[in-house]
Amino acid sequence: KEPRQWELRPTARRLGGNAASRYNWEHGNAFNHASDWYFANNGDAESKTPIYATFIKDNVTHGASGAAQVPVLGWVAKDMTSASFPASQFAGQKDIEETRKVGNGVMMSGRLIDPPPPSHTSVAFTPDSAQKLVGLVLGVEKEAGKKSTNIYILDNEPGLWNSTHRDVHPEPVTYDELLDKTIRYGEAIRKADGAAKIAGPGSFGFAELMYSARDLKAGPMRRPDKSSHGDLNMMPYYLKTLAEHDKKTGIRVLDLVDVHFYPQSEGVGVGTKGQTDPAAAAMRIRSARGLWDPSYVDESWI
Repeated sequence: KEPRQWELRPTARRLGGNAASRYNWEHGNAFNHASDWYFANNGDAESKTPIYATFIKDNVTHGASGAAQVPVLGWVAKDMTSASFPASQFAGQKDIEETRKVGNGVMMSGRLIDPPPPSHTSVAFTPDSAQKLVGLVLGVEKEAGKKSTNIYILDNEPGLWNSTHRDVHPEPVTYDELLDKTIRYGEAIRKADGAAKIAGPGSFGFAELMYSARDLKAGPMRRPDKSSHGDLNMMPYYLKTLAEHDKKTGIRVLDLVDVHFYPQSEGVGVGTKGQTDPAAAAMRIRSARGLWDPSYVDESWI
């Protein structure tokens, strides 16, 4: 029996999320859920088919378009077994996964454990790697006889890397790092597939439209990144700089602005807090107006 997702007859799917930030395309089945699962590498050791190949072929079979996430973070899982904070090496962690004896990188006191070098769990993923990624996608599509992957996404929620992926990226992302990665990886993707649609920066929500992770960490009274970039909010500065790059080089590195949307009203459901009473259900549906209705005033702190 096919997975239930196809009962919904989806027209588009994403190979993305936190695990895809650390998905090793060359290996095919190794990835890392980062803070979502003890900063440990995972994968299906039994599968002979790469995850990306199954994703693409299923899309072709069911007539769905695909979006593939490119690991702009720069590090991907080197295997299916390594972990950043094994209990044998770091005793006294607040939370231990008992099967594999790996920890969450937080001591009982609440102190964050300094992460080991990224090479402990990971291998580098460079712009050259991104170019090879596109080649892998095109190869599977050629075999399947149809193109289905129409968008390449420049990673996932970079403004949270210093928490979500702090074992390989402990420092907060800045305006300059985000632009550098967008340009270098975007140019590599464009070189490999001139017709590709490139999406970014995959920001985590409302706050990242205005501030970088460095600014958010520094606090509301400082904003060092913003003040050193003409006092422009992050997203306008990002788009302005990319437009200037496109005009100067003739290489378009971004086609689609990718900003994530999480309703923040009480009870609508962020994490496990969702309510199912009629008022919360109405609020949940109504909050989606924030995506398209300029007359709608958001009913939360936003």
